[in-house]
Amino acid sequence: MDLPLVTAMLCGVGFLMFLIPIIPGIPIYLLLGIVLGPKAEKIMGGYHWSIAYSTLVGLLLKLAASAFQQGVIGGLCSKFVSVRQAVGINSPAMKSIRIILIEPGFSMSKTALLLGGPDWPTSVICGILGLDLFPILVATIPALIIIFPNVLTGALLVMADLKDDDNLLLYSWASTVSALCTACTVILCFCTAITALYYIEYIASTRKDEIKAISVDEEVAALEKNEAHNAEVYLKVTSWDIVPIYLKGILILAMIFMSISCYILNVIPCFKIYTITSTIEEDLSGDILNLLKPMGWVACGLFLVSSLLVMIFVFWEKRVTNNALNEEATHIGTEDEITA
Repeated sequence: MDLPLVTAMLCGVGFLMFLIPIIPGIPIYLLLGIVLGPKAEKIMGGYHWSIAYSTLVGLLLKLAASAFQQGVIGGLCSKFVSVRQAVGINSPAMKSIRIILIEPGFSMSKTALLLGGPDWPTSVICGILGLDLFPILVATIPALIIIFPNVLTGALLVMADLKDDDNLLLYSWASTVSALCTACTVILCFCTAITALYYIEYIASTRKDEIKAISVDEEVAALEKNEAHNAEVYLKVTSWDIVPIYLKGILILAMIFMSISCYILNVIPCFKIYTITSTIEEDLSGDILNLLKPMGWVACGLFLVSSLLVMIFVFWEKRVTNNALNEEATHIGTEDEITA
């Protein structure tokens, strides 16, 4: 395949991966290094150029995904009261984040927030807060310090397996440098996250007047008051003393099954070795289910049963809580009619 076509396909796959909230940018950058790095090397005449090219593609992909997440997803989410309540838009921490991100130009605090937080939630929250798109994208450019070592790690994983005509490794040092790059990525992510938390706490404690001056979202405040009351009712009707015996047994069984599952997964080998360069055809005999060993199936089965038992209890607690709230509403309505 031609390099432009491969690049376009990876950008499409990467963009879709960025739209999944639980997927961070790191595996996407690794994928660029693994697939795009060797492909570009054949055309550009060296891994240094192919890694630079893959890094640039990674940055453009990150900016495009961030723009979509903030402008489209965040903009749509901001219209829902429950979403604004879920992100704590009236909390001092979120107001501190707003103060940091509306500051003009580059700053250590703004860059740390944009790089230290998870990709999808950070960009979407920027949209929920109604922040200007262009300044946020400009402040996201330093993401290069995260993108480059991940792309390099991916390329090195491929280089580590390359051999010459005599079946000798061409880059015997590649696996070691790949491990160092991985460690570097972990340190960078940890430092940016800690720095972001520091600045949020610093702003919350030193600029209280500015935080108080930010208007409260009244719709969210009303929802939080209602949910606080619902939580009180929930605690009252689901007290352990009044939970039916059979439901107590269900919860205890769920705990036992989950504990056994976690023990098996941590102590007994449950999965076959499958690295980032492995293939289903060669390493799993063409069947992805071969990834699990017999005890792996047992652990996953216990996990599934435990989850189903917990779902049964959750269904019950929601039902009794709703019944209690409905009875309370009926009682209040009756009192109002009597008073009238």
